[in-house]
Amino acid sequence: MQKHEWGVREIPVTITPKAVDGREFAPYRLKFEVNTMPPRPWISYGRTKERGKWYYCICIRASDEDMNKTIGSKKLHGDLKYITVSRNSVPIKYRIARVNSDAKTFMPRYTPEKFIERSKVYKFESETLVDNTPWTVYYKTDILVGNNYYVHYINFEDNGGLKHYFNAIGAGLPLLDETKIYLSKNGNDHNTGLSKNVPVKTLRQAIAHCRDSSKEYTITLMTDIKYEKGIDCVAIGGKKITIKSDGDKKKIDANQCGRVLEVRGGSTVILENLILTGGKVKFGAGILINESPGSAASTVTIKNTEIIDNTANTSGGGVRIGNNAKFIMESGLIKGNKANTGGAVNTYRGPFIMKGGRIEGNTATTGGAAVFGSEQITISGSAKIAENNDVYLQGDNKLKIEGQLTPEGGGVAAYISFGKKAGYTARVGKKVLDGDFGNDNNYTKIKVKSPSDGPSENYYINNEGKLKKDD
Repeated sequence: MQKHEWGVREIPVTITPKAVDGREFAPYRLKFEVNTMPPRPWISYGRTKERGKWYYCICIRASDEDMNKTIGSKKLHGDLKYITVSRNSVPIKYRIARVNSDAKTFMPRYTPEKFIERSKVYKFESETLVDNTPWTVYYKTDILVGNNYYVHYINFEDNGGLKHYFNAIGAGLPLLDETKIYLSKNGNDHNTGLSKNVPVKTLRQAIAHCRDSSKEYTITLMTDIKYEKGIDCVAIGGKKITIKSDGDKKKIDANQCGRVLEVRGGSTVILENLILTGGKVKFGAGILINESPGSAASTVTIKNTEIIDNTANTSGGGVRIGNNAKFIMESGLIKGNKANTGGAVNTYRGPFIMKGGRIEGNTATTGGAAVFGSEQITISGSAKIAENNDVYLQGDNKLKIEGQLTPEGGGVAAYISFGKKAGYTARVGKKVLDGDFGNDNNYTKIKVKSPSDGPSENYYINNEGKLKKDD
C-alpha cells in the first residue's frame, strides 16, 4: 500500500462471492486509492499589533513528528494543499504554496493581511515574540484582544481531498479580569472594556459592565470624557466601584447636561485622580449621594480629586449628601461651585468627613459657601477651608474635630458661621465644637465669621468649644 500512497495509482481488487455449497457468483471488480489523513492542526495563541490595536493571532502548527514521516524517499505529508479557517460557518480556504521539509515550513500563497510573519506575533504576558516552532503559520484574526473570542474551525487538506479538523475554541487564552474596565472617548460601547486595547466610550456603559454587586470594580479613564447633550446624569446603584485615571488627572465634564454623578443603593465609590466639572442641576450638581429612607447607606470618597465649577439652583453645588449617606474627602480640591446653600457641600441628611484637601472659592447665596450642614461635619488632619468660605452650622449642629489639626499651610483650619445675627445670639455660650477641640489647642484653629446681616463683630471659640462674643 505504501507504493500507492497519495493516490498515485489505483489498487484493483476482485471479489468473487461463493455459496456454502461451493457455487460461485459473478465477481465484483473494485478500484481503491490509498491516502493517509493529513496531520492534526495544533493550536496556540498570540497577539499582533496593527494601527495601534492588538488582535488575537492563531498559531497553527503541524507536529514535527508527523511532518517528518517518510515513505521511501518522500515525506508522507508533503502533499498538504490547503489550510481552511472557518468562523460563523463561513470557510475560507487558503492554498499552500509549498511544503519546505528542509526549513520545516509551509506557507499559504501570498496573503499578508491574514498569514503574517512570526516577527509580528507576541506573547500575551510580555513584549516577547512567540516561540519559534517548526511547521507553524500565524493567522491574524479580526478580533481585538480583550473582546469576546469567537470559535474558529481549522483544517488541513491534502491533494486527495482528505481533511483533519480542529476547533480553535480559545482554550489557553489569558483570562481577563472582569473587574477592571477601561474607558476612553475614542472607545466603543460595543467593546468589553476589559483591556486598554478595547475601551468603552461612555461612563454609563463602563458602569453597566459592573454587574456583580459582590465584587469590587475599577474603572480607569484613559482620556477626558464629556457628556453629550440630552443624556441624563450617570448613576451608580448598589455597586463597589473605584473610578480613577490612568496617570495624570482626567476630567469628567457633565457639559451642563445635568449632574456629573449620582450614587445610591448602598454603593461604595472611590474617585481618585479625577476632575468633576460642568454639572448644572437643581441640587447636587457635582455629586448627589442619595438614598431612599431605610435603604443601605452609600459612601463616596475622593482622593486627589477636584470638584470644580458646578452649579446647583438650590443646594450642594459640589456635593449633596442625603439620607444617611456619607461623603469623605481624603485629599483634593473643591472650588468654584455655586448654590443657594452649601456652595461646596450640603450635608442635607448625611455626614461629611474632611481628612485633607482644600475647600475654597465656592459661593452660596444664603449660607455655607464651603459647607451647609444640619448633619455631622468632621474635620481632621491637613484639612483646610479657606477664609472666603465658611461652614454654616444649622440649628444645634457642631463642628467635630478628630485628632490634631495640621491645616495645609498652617494657621486656620476652618471658618464657621450661623447665618444672621439672631443665629449667633442663639448660640452664644453654647458648644459649637465637638470631639478633640482641646487637643493641642485645636479650638484656636477654628475662626468665626461675622453675621451675614450686620456689622463685623468679634465672635470667638473658647477652650470649652463654646461660642463667645467680645463685649
